[in-house]
Amino acid sequence: MQSRPQSRIFGQLPDGREVHAWTLQNSSGMKLEVLTYGGIVSRLEVPGRDGLFRDVVLGFDNLETYLKNPPYAGATVGRIAGRVPDGKIRVDGKEHHLFQNDGTNHLHGGVTGIDKRIWSAGAIEGQDGTAKVNMTYTSPSGEEGYPGEVIISAMYTLTEDNAFLFETQVEASEPTPVSLTHHGYFNLNGEGNGSIEDHELAILSDEVAEASEDMTLLGEKTPVAGSACDLNKSKRVKDIIAGIWKEHGDLYWLGETEELRPVARLRDPASRNLMEVSTTQSCLQFYTGKDFDKSLVGKSGQAYGRCAGLCLETEGYPAATTQEGFGDIIVRPGDPQHHITKFAFCHD
Repeated sequence: MQSRPQSRIFGQLPDGREVHAWTLQNSSGMKLEVLTYGGIVSRLEVPGRDGLFRDVVLGFDNLETYLKNPPYAGATVGRIAGRVPDGKIRVDGKEHHLFQNDGTNHLHGGVTGIDKRIWSAGAIEGQDGTAKVNMTYTSPSGEEGYPGEVIISAMYTLTEDNAFLFETQVEASEPTPVSLTHHGYFNLNGEGNGSIEDHELAILSDEVAEASEDMTLLGEKTPVAGSACDLNKSKRVKDIIAGIWKEHGDLYWLGETEELRPVARLRDPASRNLMEVSTTQSCLQFYTGKDFDKSLVGKSGQAYGRCAGLCLETEGYPAATTQEGFGDIIVRPGDPQHHITKFAFCHD
């Protein structure tokens, strides 16, 4: 049985509200720290074949850096993760206008999305003795332009076989779109320890979503076969980055399912650490982290340079309410939305 999660004060907002850090640890010593500010996973220490523990997520050891709005590092993002074209959503024939904070697009929930809110937190013990931390946030109707009040729960779990489970449930007072993601930046050799360009990445998908030059989704899917973004077989990031869209990465279509299934695999040849991603979500946004410019200094005291970490953001299709053929992200009263993503760690 795991020990009960521990809480400590991580920092204080300018208005005096405290932000707490909750720490989970399994019996093998794997450790996860999550903040009540934005549901941010600020630390994830995993054991390696050399017996050493590496913190494999980018993050910061002080609240002040998080308040400067780093690129959603480790946060729970929404109500809709990704870019909503023109900030427009349609619910049961009625159009709503969300706040446009990325050119004409609505990005990652708006100016003050759930990644910048204070969440309530509590420890939970699973039936198998697994310790969990549950975060909740109630988003009022009209927040960032969204209709309806939603109650969001995000459960953070460490399993005994060294997996991090990110599980969400959303209840709505009226029909409204919700598509959440965990926006972690991973470096399996340890945060602050160079770039991920030598990491080997596989994404099990045959199609990506088309986007314009300003990253606006166009409502079409493109086969990956024969292109740099075909990652059905593992490739080094450095071998594909020049050929993918703006060196950024694509939004991969996984298909709709209620089953948890493997969708991506990441391996670091230096540490020989591996991470397998499984999800119930319909899309995966790959981001190379190419925009880090050493202006942010991480927990290790090292500045984060180009490709210091990469993102594998599992989510629904952001424009699903206005573009057909990409599933359904509407949550309706009495019918909660539930999703789970699993990040499983091992080494070879």
